[in-house]
Amino acid sequence: MYTSLARLYDRLMDDVDYSAWADYYIRLLRIYGTNIQSVCECACGTGSLTCCLAEYPLKITACDISEDMLRIASEKARKKGVHIPFIRQDMRCVELPRRVDGIIAACDGVNYLTDEASLDAFLRSSFSSLKSGGTLAFDVSSPAKFLSMDGRVYCDERDDAACIWSCSYDTGTDILTMDVSLYIRMPGGLYQRLGEKHVQKGRSAEDIVSALKNAGFVDIRVFGDRTFEAPGKDEQRLHFAAYKPIE
Repeated sequence: MYTSLARLYDRLMDDVDYSAWADYYIRLLRIYGTNIQSVCECACGTGSLTCCLAEYPLKITACDISEDMLRIASEKARKKGVHIPFIRQDMRCVELPRRVDGIIAACDGVNYLTDEASLDAFLRSSFSSLKSGGTLAFDVSSPAKFLSMDGRVYCDERDDAACIWSCSYDTGTDILTMDVSLYIRMPGGLYQRLGEKHVQKGRSAEDIVSALKNAGFVDIRVFGDRTFEAPGKDEQRLHFAAYKPIE
């Protein structure tokens, strides 16, 4: 995943206000009153959010499993004149040179952990990589959102490219499958077709809170889509903050 799509990702996401996302996540990390000075962003993608986070007085590290996405992220940071270590790393095995005050996984990264062992591995390795009194903050697309996507086809067309997402949701397993077709105009006017399959898991807030508790986190808080209010019944996105107790 995110090999062919990496080439178009930023253009397809050009309507996302990453500055607003960064502001929300900084506030989420600080919700326990912790002095956040060092942060690792997991599943950082092309680094758009990472570069916005770097505008705050923080020491930022970022990781992703996709070399293609990391290559774009590194170039983006270089052009912006910010120094960010980008590490190729599976988010199920968060391992850092030194512990950090905060860990972020934004924009559906946790949804790609489609089995419980993968989710538990991410939470436990994040717990180990946090300092005492540190905060883990992340979001997920909800089962309600995935249900609304079932059977739908989304198309994003640009002058030199098009992306088509065909979605199907299995309510028995809470698995959303997205077949992605990319059409990229090549020199001479012909189009190259590329394809990827993306699979995500929908989980209830209760199941995620339980997994966080099992990993050792306390004072777990759940919010609606970029709010600090409890999520509504059919909330499309859920945000979580979890605290690592002081040893």
